[in-house]
Amino acid sequence: MKRSSAGRAAAFLPIVVAASLAGCGSSAPLPTSNHTVVGVKAEAEQFLADLQNHRYKEACEAFTAHVQAGLAKEPGGCAVSLPRLYLLLGGELSRWYTHTLPKVVVQGDTALARGVLQGRYENGRWHLAGDVW
Repeated sequence: MKRSSAGRAAAFLPIVVAASLAGCGSSAPLPTSNHTVVGVKAEAEQFLADLQNHRYKEACEAFTAHVQAGLAKEPGGCAVSLPRLYLLLGGELSRWYTHTLPKVVVQGDTALARGVLQGRYENGRWHLAGDVW
């Protein structure tokens, strides 16, 4: 059964809210290439900075290739979907940020929390996997 557009959109919301709750990043480049939890959190901060500054195309680049492909199916693609996604499920997604992101551990090229994929190290930097919530 094909997933509805609203259902696909809702699947990506936690990562949007999580990044928005991470706080502002510094003006210095963030270590998104750091192959540790520091890099995962830095990616979330960079995503937030891009989102807050309406750089939606750049914010979309924070996602894994798999997530980007899913968001590309949304009307207008990822860059058009992000502002809408941010508004939909803020409360639920803030809980993801406060309860899940602090539990992230890195195992090789994956970032996991409670055994669930949160990010992947791809092409020399971390990318966020927002399609699992």
